[in-house]
Amino acid sequence: MPWRAAVIERCSHWIAGLAYRPVESNDFNILGKFEVKQDDNHYVSPYDDYQAMIGSVHAYFEPVRRFELGLKFAYKVAFDGSDDYSVTTHSSFYWRAVRTT
Repeated sequence: MPWRAAVIERCSHWIAGLAYRPVESNDFNILGKFEVKQDDNHYVSPYDDYQAMIGSVHAYFEPVRRFELGLKFAYKVAFDGSDDYSVTTHSSFYWRAVRTT
C-alpha cells in the first residue's frame, strides 16, 4: 500500500532545567525549566499539528527557621493548526505560598 508511506505521526517532548542552591546553606533554592512539546498527527483528516514551549521558575526562600516563602511562575506559548484552522495561545500561571512547619 504505497499511500501509507505519506502518513506520519511525530511526537517529541524535551525538557532542560537548571537548579541553584548555595553551598553554605539551604535558605534559598531556585529551579528553572524549559520544555518543548510537539505532536504532528497526520493519521487524522484534517491533520493536526501541535507545538508548545513552556518556561517556568520555582523559587523558595526560608528567611528564618520553619518559615518558608515560595513562588512559582510559568509561561506557555502553544500553536495548534491544520489546513482548515490555526490558533496560537499564550498562557501564564503564578503561585505564591507561605508555609510554616
